[in-house]
Amino acid sequence: MPAPRVHLLHGLPASGKTTLAQSLAADGRAVRFTLDEWVLALHELPFDHADYPAKAARTKDAIFSVAGQVLAAGVDVVLDWNHWRRAERERTVRWAAPHRVLLHVLDVPVDRAAEQAVRRARANPAGRHVLTAADVEHMVGLMEPPAPEEDLVVVRH
Repeated sequence: MPAPRVHLLHGLPASGKTTLAQSLAADGRAVRFTLDEWVLALHELPFDHADYPAKAARTKDAIFSVAGQVLAAGVDVVLDWNHWRRAERERTVRWAAPHRVLLHVLDVPVDRAAEQAVRRARANPAGRHVLTAADVEHMVGLMEPPAPEEDLVVVRH
């Protein structure tokens, strides 16, 4: 049996990260942990609420605890939240050691992600944050692309 891997995601909101995460877990060889679903289910907080960062951080800690058990059982994990910033990726890579980490980068143009966010907001699916096109455009400035010195296995989609 191959060693379990940790899958990280990097892409604009509404770029298809959760769809990819669902696909990676669809064959039963990975367990998906979607931060938005957990935060909304546990705390009922939108992403722009003042308490969101603290609640999201605590929720990630809980996910890491459960995901560590999944890895110990020999099963891949998919951490379905945006690893936009280098510091976040480094923290997760330290947590995941010694497992192999793959960073899935979804290269989607801003206008396409913004259109998808608006369509998704109209549908208002459970477990997803409602975003506007302006929200997506704002988040472009928060993203830090992976750098070669991060020594990550990068998979582009």
